[in-house]
Amino acid sequence: MGSYHSCVMVQGALQAAMVTMINKFVGGLIEKEDGLVEDGDDILADFKANSKSGSTENLIREVVQILTFLTDRLETVASSGHGKQALPVLLESVNTILEKVPVAIKHNPGFQELLWKRLCPCLIVLLGEPKAEKIANQKTGRPEVAKTGGSSTSSPHITHAAAKVIYNIAGELASLVGEIPALRPVLESLFHKMLMFPLPQNRHDALRVVKELMSEPQKVISLIGSSGAAGEKARGQTNLALIKLLVDSVQQCSHCADPGILYSSVCCVDSLLASLDRIRQGEAIPDSWLKQDKSSKSQGSLRRSMTSN
Repeated sequence: MGSYHSCVMVQGALQAAMVTMINKFVGGLIEKEDGLVEDGDDILADFKANSKSGSTENLIREVVQILTFLTDRLETVASSGHGKQALPVLLESVNTILEKVPVAIKHNPGFQELLWKRLCPCLIVLLGEPKAEKIANQKTGRPEVAKTGGSSTSSPHITHAAAKVIYNIAGELASLVGEIPALRPVLESLFHKMLMFPLPQNRHDALRVVKELMSEPQKVISLIGSSGAAGEKARGQTNLALIKLLVDSVQQCSHCADPGILYSSVCCVDSLLASLDRIRQGEAIPDSWLKQDKSSKSQGSLRRSMTSN
C-alpha cells in the first residue's frame, strides 16, 4: 500500500514538473517574440520590418514541433497501451501548450494538419467505446445488452482524470480553431464522443467544459462562425452543427435524475443565453462579419437605386 502511494506521489510530482517546464518554455518563447516586436520601435525599425512576422513564424514552428512529439507518444498509448503511465503528463502538456499558444497559430497549415490528421483522432481513440450495460428483459428475465452509452472512461488506456484533461483539450481546441471550416468535422467527432457516448449521469466533467464555452461570447462565436480563412465567400457564414451537438447533450442531461447533472445543464443554458444577449449588443462580433454586413447593405442600396431608376 505504501509503495502504491509513493508511486502516485512520484507520478504527480513528475506531472507537475513537466507541466511547469512546458509552461515556462512556451511562455519564454512568447516573451521572446514580444521583445522582438518591441525592438521594432527603435532607430533600426526600418530594417526590422519583417521581424514580427519572422519571430511569430519561428514561435509557431517550435510549438508545432513540441505538439508533434507529444502526439507521437499519445498515439503509441492509444494503439498499444505501452507507456500509459505517462498519459496524464502527455495530456497535461498538450493542454498547457494550447492554453498558451498565440491565436495566430490557428492559421498555420502544419498545426491544422496535425490536429485533423493525428491529435484529434488520437483523442477520440483514447476516449474509447462506450461500455455496454446489461439489463433484464421484461419478458424472459434474461440479461440483454442495452444499446446505450457507457462512462467516459471505458477505454482500457485511460483513467477518469485523463478523460477530464481530454475534455479540457477539446474545449481549448473549440475556442482556438472552432471557426476554421476544415477542422469542423474532426471537432464535431471529438465532441460527439465526449458528449453523446457517455450516459447523461456520467457527463458532469463534459458539461463543465460546455459551460465554459458558452460563458464567453467570443467562444460562442467560435463555435458557430467562420473566420473566412477558407476564402472570402466563407466570411460570416455559420455552421450550427457543433453548437447544436452541445445543446442536444445539455437537453438530454436536463432530464437526468442526478441533481448535480440537472443543475449543470441549467447553468449551461443560462450561460448560453447570457452570451447570446451580449453578442446581440455587438460584443465579440468579428470585424469580417461587420464588413460583410456593411458591404451587403451597400449592395442592397445600390440594387434598390438601380431598380427605382
